[in-house]
Amino acid sequence: MELNFIPNNLPFQEQSRGDQNLIKTQSASAGRIAQSESKKTELKLTTKEGDIVTLRAASAYDSEMTTYSAFKKTNDSAASMAGFSANINYSSSYEISLEGDFSKEELRDINKAISKLEKSMKHLSRGNMDKAVDNAVSISGLDTIGGFEANLRYSATKQYDYIEKSTFQRPDTSDKSKADTKISDNSKSLLQRLTDELADTAKNTEVPKDNVLSTINRLFEDMKAQMEERNKENKNPWDNFLDNLKNRFEKRLFS
Repeated sequence: MELNFIPNNLPFQEQSRGDQNLIKTQSASAGRIAQSESKKTELKLTTKEGDIVTLRAASAYDSEMTTYSAFKKTNDSAASMAGFSANINYSSSYEISLEGDFSKEELRDINKAISKLEKSMKHLSRGNMDKAVDNAVSISGLDTIGGFEANLRYSATKQYDYIEKSTFQRPDTSDKSKADTKISDNSKSLLQRLTDELADTAKNTEVPKDNVLSTINRLFEDMKAQMEERNKENKNPWDNFLDNLKNRFEKRLFS
C-alpha cells in the first residue's frame, strides 16, 4: 500500500547557524527509513506410532518511508512544502502434510508442538536464544511424540538515512515580515483524509497491525522532529497536530 501527500503552507522559522547574524533563506531535506524482516519455520514430527507431520511456514515483511521538505524565503515572500511516502509489503505461506492415521492424543500433541515452535520463533526474533531453544526442546517431552526435526530462521535489517542542504545569508534589517506558522484548513483536511485512507487500507491487508502502527509512528515522529528543528524559537503548531494524526490513525486501525 502507498500513501503520498504534499500539503501547502507548511511553517518554517528563520534559524541561525554558527554566525548569529546569518539566517536560513532556503533549505531542502530528505529522510528515509527502511526495515525488513523474514521468518522461516520447518518442522517434522514423528509420533511413537510412526505417523509423520511435516510443517513449513514462511513470512516476509518490509517497509520503507521517505520524508522530504523544502522552503525558500525572499525579502517579501516565503514558500514551503513537505510530504511523505510510505510503502508496506507483507507475504506469508503455510504448508502442512500428514502421513498416517492420527489419534486425538497425537493431534493434541501436534498442536502443542506447533504452539511451542511459534513461541520459539518469537523468542528468536527478540534475541532470546536460550528461551527459543528451551521451547523447541520441550517438544520431545510430549507424550505421543517419538522424535522431531526443527529449523528456525529469522533475519531483520533496519536502515535510516537523512540529508539536508541549506543556504544562509545576512538578514535585511528593514524586512519586518514573518512567515505564517499557522496550519491551513486545507492542509489539515487533506492530512486527516489521507491518514484515514491509510488506516483503512492497512485494516484490509494481511500486514500485522502492530508492524503497521510501529512504522507509521516512526514516520510521524520523524516529521515532527523536522518541524521542531525548523521552529526552535517559536511554538511549533505541527507538534499537537501530528500527535493527533498519530492517535487518529491508531484508533481507526484497531476500530
